[in-house]
Amino acid sequence: MKRCSRCVMPETWEGISFDEDGVCSICREAEKKSKIDWTERQKWLKDILQKYKDYAESRGNKYNCVIGYNSGKDTAYTLWASVVKYVMKPLVITFDHGFPLSPEAEWNLKEIPKKMNCDHLTFTLGNGLRNALCLKGSEVNGDFCWHCHHGVMALIPRISKQWDIPLQIWGKPSAEYQTLGAYKLEDMEELDKNHYKKMTTP
Repeated sequence: MKRCSRCVMPETWEGISFDEDGVCSICREAEKKSKIDWTERQKWLKDILQKYKDYAESRGNKYNCVIGYNSGKDTAYTLWASVVKYVMKPLVITFDHGFPLSPEAEWNLKEIPKKMNCDHLTFTLGNGLRNALCLKGSEVNGDFCWHCHHGVMALIPRISKQWDIPLQIWGKPSAEYQTLGAYKLEDMEELDKNHYKKMTTP
């Protein structure tokens, strides 16, 4: 099996490619981080967050953002930074894919939002529907966790819309893990209908 000469990511990762030095497309994308003006990005972020703080206050909303949370390092850090660093008041949302977690991940899932003093909603599929979706995803594009990806990208915007909490904060840009070319690290990504189509169309 071919692997990246730098990070050892295997060729089985969807959409991955390797250059003449054997370095994968994910590593090459990560090299762009040093060329981004992060000070300027920080200013943009603070302006966006303040806009939605003001929006929530004007509507009398308890929450000024929603955060998708899966107990991993990226979403855990996103939750911490939103609450502690930027003083946001998120509604935390988890789409439960139905597969067992390690004891450590289960603890992270349940306890970290509580320690951040956040309200936390979890949506869980019944086993019958989950199994049918796993089978369908495997048949359509070889992805048994197809329902996980679509579930997360559908549930969070739906609650955001229904609860009048327009700001969704996500753990990392798509370019960090997605290699199909839909987004690059330098792009300003916005989760709208066009984004959903780009990220979920096989």
